[in-house]
Amino acid sequence: MYDLQSLAIEWLEENWELESNLGERPDNWLVHDLVELVRDSHVEPVSTHAPVIRRLVLEHHFLDCDNCVEVVVTPAQIDKQVDVLVGVLERLRKLAVESGTWSDVPVTPQMFG
Repeated sequence: MYDLQSLAIEWLEENWELESNLGERPDNWLVHDLVELVRDSHVEPVSTHAPVIRRLVLEHHFLDCDNCVEVVVTPAQIDKQVDVLVGVLERLRKLAVESGTWSDVPVTPQMFG
């Protein structure tokens, strides 16, 4: 079994370092929210959620920041950030589905008594 939240953060850090000119990496709380979003609809490719991911990234940069006056993020940087997040989350989704961590197979109800 994998700790998917930690794995997503680790992969995101690795990918963020590989790309140039991405700007500030999303906070861990945003990564946790995105992993939950993907978990809730893991049968679909992550790319279907790209508009939602984009809005959350924009929110992260402009609504939830402490020093918004100093933040300069270009539309091209936002696009690259969304692409990196979608790639990391898709990799995580495939791992979780293949390993059986996320499954749509019905579970037999457990009776206690």
